[in-house]
Amino acid sequence: MQLFNTIGTVLAAKITSYKPETAIDFMNKKILILDDDPDILEILSLLLTDNGYEVRTLSCGETVFDDIKDFEPDLVLMDVILAGLDGRSICKEIKENHLTCFLPVILISGTHDLAESLHLPGAPNDFVAKPFDIDHLLARIAKQLAA
Repeated sequence: MQLFNTIGTVLAAKITSYKPETAIDFMNKKILILDDDPDILEILSLLLTDNGYEVRTLSCGETVFDDIKDFEPDLVLMDVILAGLDGRSICKEIKENHLTCFLPVILISGTHDLAESLHLPGAPNDFVAKPFDIDHLLARIAKQLAA
């Protein structure tokens, strides 16, 4: 736990000083983050809000469609492994629903490599492996929001 606290402190310092070299104005863009790890939610929320995004976090996927309807995000960033649920299944439901199929979804995972399955029906728009590089994650998010 001490190692995570140290990494979190270093990461927080890097996040607050991070300014993307090729910044695109994504102010007012909303990102819904779904992860069952509160530390990941906190880090991602801090990173994304510091980069101008409006963020809502969820620790479980049971209400994801209600939250999408209420929050109207421009992108969903979601872990693959969730307590009692599979992020890939939630992603497939989002992509197969006519009301949400347009919504970009980026899945993140430390245990699954989904890069090969990005072209399949119901697949996410992108995939980022954990542990992720901050610049890489922000670039993937920016790419999806610009599409």
